[in-house]
This record gives sequence, C-alpha cells and structure tokens, in this order.
Amino acid sequence: MIVKQEKLLFEDLPNLYCPKCSKGVLKIIEDTKILKYPSKFSLLPKEPYYFYDPEGNRHLATTIYDVEAAQKEEYIATFFLECPRIKCKEVVATCGQLRYDTEIFPDDDGETCYDTQLYYYPNTFLPGINLFLFPLTTPESIVMELKEAFSLFWNNPSACGNSIRKSVERIIDEIAAPVSGFVKLHSRIESLGEEYSALKEYLFATKWIGNDGSHQSDLTHDDVLLAFEFIEQCLIEVYKNDHRDLNSLAQKINASKKPVSKTTE
Repeated sequence: MIVKQEKLLFEDLPNLYCPKCSKGVLKIIEDTKILKYPSKFSLLPKEPYYFYDPEGNRHLATTIYDVEAAQKEEYIATFFLECPRIKCKEVVATCGQLRYDTEIFPDDDGETCYDTQLYYYPNTFLPGINLFLFPLTTPESIVMELKEAFSLFWNNPSACGNSIRKSVERIIDEIAAPVSGFVKLHSRIESLGEEYSALKEYLFATKWIGNDGSHQSDLTHDDVLLAFEFIEQCLIEVYKNDHRDLNSLAQKINASKKPVSKTTE
C-alpha cells in the first residue's frame, strides 16, 4: 500500500505515483500552493482586547497570533502536483485541509514525547491517484473499478467501501466462469475453485466491509484501507507473476537449448 492513512505528512509526502504512467513520483509544484484560513480563523482579531461575557466576567480575546503560536491553525489548501518524467509530465490537482496534529509516543527511556506535524487531509485528487500499484497484467475491468474506489476514499469512506465490494465482483468475473442470472456474491466466492482457496478469506473479509459501506454511513478510513490491503494481496497472488513466468521460460530454454528469441514455439 502506498497510502496507509487518510492524512499525509505535508512536508514529506509519501511516494504518490503518477496516475497516468504509474512510474513517476508526483512532486508538488511549489508556486501553485494556495493556503487560506477558514472563517473561524480569518475573523479572529489581530490585536488582543478584553470583553465581558453575559455574566459580567472579563476575558481576553483570542487573536490569530495566539492560534499560530500554539500550532492550532487550520488551512483550506489547494495545489498541483506533477509527474517529473519528461515523457509524461502529467499534472494532478488536489484540494483539502491542512492542520497540525500532535502524536504522543514513548521514547527509549519510557518518557512521554510529543511530536507536532503539519498534515494534509485531501478531499480530492484530479485525476485520482492510486492507493497501491496494480500488477501489470491486472484486467482493465478490475483496474477501473478500483480507481473509482480510490477517488471516493478521501471524502466518502462508506461509498468507497461499496465500490470496493464491486471490485470483488470484478475479480470473480475474471477468475471464475461467468454465471447466468443473479447469484449472491457470497455464493460466488464460496464456489471458487480449489486453486483460489487462499483468496477466499480476503474476498469474504472485503465483501463484509463493502456490505457495511452499502448499508451504513460510518465506515472508517481504516476499515477501507484494510479492504484495499486484502484486494491488493489478491491481485498480487493472481496476477503478479503472470507477465514474467521465469520458471516456464527456463523450461522452454532448457528444452530447446536455445535463447527464447530462437525457439519456434
């Protein structure tokens, strides 16, 4: 998995691969960054002043500088990323929210430590980015369904879960004989051949997550990311080596005692 949570460390983005060529790692175009305070911050005073509440108590008003000093500010953000490959140069637009998060963890001596970092919570990428890379021989029907799910991940985990469930259907369409009429997805997974027994646990778990996304509206990003991990593993097991079966190539060379380019079969 390339993306492992719904937030990205802003100053050190993970390797987000180009959605067009799948080879270049996207880089932020620095002069395209636009960061704006939402109104709850932009309307704060710049100079401190005192005010009285309805009970007559005196208070010092919070200023925008107080918020910044405490690293509590948030931004609405938009910027562009670009593929650095000369033959590609695809451009991706994104918008979302920037805010500081403080993580608590123990040091080597067991003391509590605090680390505050600026994180980017994307709302959308256009074109959508892949949360993991597909094996080269993954059928287009599966790729297209998963790309739709990737685009929904950031701002609608429940809809994303429903879309992931559809990707399970596309996988079964590709690896199993087609069925006539309506057959429940659960039954289709159960009927997979013995050669796909290792996949069944992944597909069933993904189906249950997807079912929840279809009927509920509170599926979490972590739930969805786990479903994507299951799907990624399925694709690796089914398609990872199809494009380069070294064992078969070795057998072919040994049988003919010639390079592949000089064999007739």
